[in-house]
Amino acid sequence: MQRLVALAAVAAVASVLAMTLSSAANAGHKIRIPLASAFSGPYVDFGERLFNQGAMPAVREINAAGGINGHTLEFYKMDVRFPDTVAFLSDLRLECSKKDVPMIFGIGSTKTTIASLEILKKCKIPAFNPTSGGAWPFPDFGGWLFRYLPTPEKTLPVMFRKALPAFGVKTAAISHTNDDDFAVNNIKIVRKALADDGVKIVSDQSIKTKETNFQSQVAAARRGNPDAVVLIHQPGDAGTMLRQLRDRGVKSQVFTDIIMVGAPVRPTCSPLIA
Repeated sequence: MQRLVALAAVAAVASVLAMTLSSAANAGHKIRIPLASAFSGPYVDFGERLFNQGAMPAVREINAAGGINGHTLEFYKMDVRFPDTVAFLSDLRLECSKKDVPMIFGIGSTKTTIASLEILKKCKIPAFNPTSGGAWPFPDFGGWLFRYLPTPEKTLPVMFRKALPAFGVKTAAISHTNDDDFAVNNIKIVRKALADDGVKIVSDQSIKTKETNFQSQVAAARRGNPDAVVLIHQPGDAGTMLRQLRDRGVKSQVFTDIIMVGAPVRPTCSPLIA
């Protein structure tokens, strides 16, 4: 599924570029586009998966089919260094100064995406971001940012209305990362959606980015004996939390709003945004 989503995303980017490239001019020219994601730090698994299992197979298929008006497409890695943003913003300014960069693909987290907005507007380079899943503060998406994921305030309530009855959920334990824009915004939507659906929240816990020991949060969820656990975290944190929940015997159905990585567990969780 991830590869198919990435293929569709890259194909959409290719169609946009095709409108600006002539098949008669510079035939065989290579279009090099930075793919910005986490290629170091705690979320490197997510970035590498996006690049190797998603973007690269899509690029190979596009080029095998003739490329974009005869031009070949190539991605190169641009490390966002999430959860830090200062170094990435410096790299972004450098990329924006290059005359041959038509666009940026990726960027990733909501925090990094929002921080990038003013730079992108100034250099007038569009960014196509398939991975940011947080609530969005700008009605026009900032003008130079294009996101593939639907906004959580539109999708989470709908998904809950469909998923909760299917699993007989009457009580839930929830957790989020309290220093991450993505999680801070989304957990507000989760709380309201659960209340609207008559689900009792028996545990409401938070963590900080880069924490690895979730013993107290897991213990609180376990005491509540919930029908479901809702995890609003970045991929690595969500995976670690799920692993520790299962290790402590919490068998509840788990819902997330993002892909989880780094925790080999049985498929007993359901993504709320896909």
